[in-house]
Amino acid sequence: MTPQELEKFIHTNLRGLPLRQAPHSLQSRVMAVIHQRAMFPWYRTSWSEWPMAIRLPFLVLSTAIAATVMMLFYLMFNGIEVSAAASRMSVGMGLLVETYKVWKWSTDFTANIVEGIPRIWLYGGQLLVFAACTTFFGLCAVYYCTLNHNNWKLLPNEN
Repeated sequence: MTPQELEKFIHTNLRGLPLRQAPHSLQSRVMAVIHQRAMFPWYRTSWSEWPMAIRLPFLVLSTAIAATVMMLFYLMFNGIEVSAAASRMSVGMGLLVETYKVWKWSTDFTANIVEGIPRIWLYGGQLLVFAACTTFFGLCAVYYCTLNHNNWKLLPNEN
């Protein structure tokens, strides 16, 4: 047989097989989950299942927020004075300008503080935080495996 004939033969034989029925216990569990999910409010479901009247404004608002953030980063990183650009755009940007001033002051203040700290202390602090996090996650794993002693099996077929 050629590969095409073999493919057609297998396809025909598989199509001729009867459909298998799911066990009754599985059917009842699946139906229970479907019924339970139907009881969720719309905001607890997938975004694609939200009502169109909610999805559309959410999409427009999310896009507007993302575009605004990208525009602000572009303005800040290209050396354009944010306060001058904001005053030209609209009067409603006043809150954003004040937020930028607070952010700028905070970053300048933090930079001045960090510059005074010796580099070895910064590296040592990072190493200490890394070691503490690693120890914490390791202890959590040991605690979990101790409570569930069946999880110590390394291979599925191990007895």
